[in-house]
Amino acid sequence: MAKKTSNWVSASEVGRAESCPHHLELKYAGAEVSQKAVAARTRGDAAHDQFNTEIKAAARDSRCFIASQVYGLNDPRTDALRAWRDEVLMPNTLGRLLVRVYYASSPSLVTVCRRISILDRACRCLLDLFRGALNIRERS
Repeated sequence: MAKKTSNWVSASEVGRAESCPHHLELKYAGAEVSQKAVAARTRGDAAHDQFNTEIKAAARDSRCFIASQVYGLNDPRTDALRAWRDEVLMPNTLGRLLVRVYYASSPSLVTVCRRISILDRACRCLLDLFRGALNIRERS
């Protein structure tokens, strides 16, 4: 029989006790965990990881002013440019500086693009060329 070595109970154990009131009693008595329970816990852990991934994705910076104006706020091309910003530019100092300059200047450019359609089309062409040159593909 396994003996409890501490009076402390972890938050995870308290959480498990919510779904199985006898969890701690059985654990410290040395009871074996069934395969059904192991499978259920694995499914729960996977669901928890998926939820955390979705929350992190929802919390990411959604600003991408020019691409949002040109392609649309939730267009796959806009998402691809956001991902490129997050993965390529944001991890280094120079990239973060470029992003700051972009955030400072692009809202004014978007305002002008809304008023002058030829400038809007020019921005679209430049963004398409930029994406092609850097091989930035749409994310599905």
